[in-house]
Amino acid sequence: MELKPEDFIPSKSSTSDIWISWYKALKAELGQDDANVLFKSVWDARGTDDANTPELREYVAKYGITIKMGTKEAFIEAISSPFGIFSFAKDIGKTMIYAWMIFIFLVMAVVIYFLFRASHNPGETIGIATKTAML
Repeated sequence: MELKPEDFIPSKSSTSDIWISWYKALKAELGQDDANVLFKSVWDARGTDDANTPELREYVAKYGITIKMGTKEAFIEAISSPFGIFSFAKDIGKTMIYAWMIFIFLVMAVVIYFLFRASHNPGETIGIATKTAML
């Protein structure tokens, strides 16, 4: 006795992998058009948020079936979207760290320069430092 796709219709507890396997079997048995109609009607009756994964949506979309994003996943995407700025901020933060490192390096170079000049001509360096501090 040969099992047909109708004999093992996915249940509410089925995973996305089972749904994909079932769709492949449907398509092989019935052809794409009939498989799409049957898949969509069974999905509407038994599909769950747990099985509604990006992999399943992308797979069936290749064959003309549109499954809306699950409630849980839509909620997670809605919550995480405003925080997408953090990845941008992370990149900006990295740039700011490099900018601060360069700034500190330049300040240290100026300080070392003044210390070097002070060791050779203390009076002139103190005068320049005093004038700079007065600005």
